[in-house]
Amino acid sequence: MNYKLIKNTAFLTLLVMTVFVSAFAVKMGLAEEDVSDHIEILWTLFFAFLVSVWALNDKRNRKEGVPFSYGLILFFLWPIVLAYHLATTRGVDGVHSYFGFLALYVAPVFSWLYAYSYYS
Repeated sequence: MNYKLIKNTAFLTLLVMTVFVSAFAVKMGLAEEDVSDHIEILWTLFFAFLVSVWALNDKRNRKEGVPFSYGLILFFLWPIVLAYHLATTRGVDGVHSYFGFLALYVAPVFSWLYAYSYYS
């Protein structure tokens, strides 16, 4: 199986969805409305799923052994497990990548906050 293609597709989908959710958050911020809790929960679940797919296929692409429950643990504890995975496989560059993933996760919130406070 081509794990690199799956990993790249998951990351590209993550970037595109970040842009769409951020644009929606800006639209809601300009209308001086809150983003629905349902949208925030869906974003969190979708983000956790895509990060899990990316990290799982990254581990498989590196020809490392993958425990059976690794994907599930990664889905529920992605902030901790992803930090460990990236730091152990990439060192300092992995820490920088981790902060990039965190920035993608919080981008819709900061986009909404910026639009709500600055343009209102």
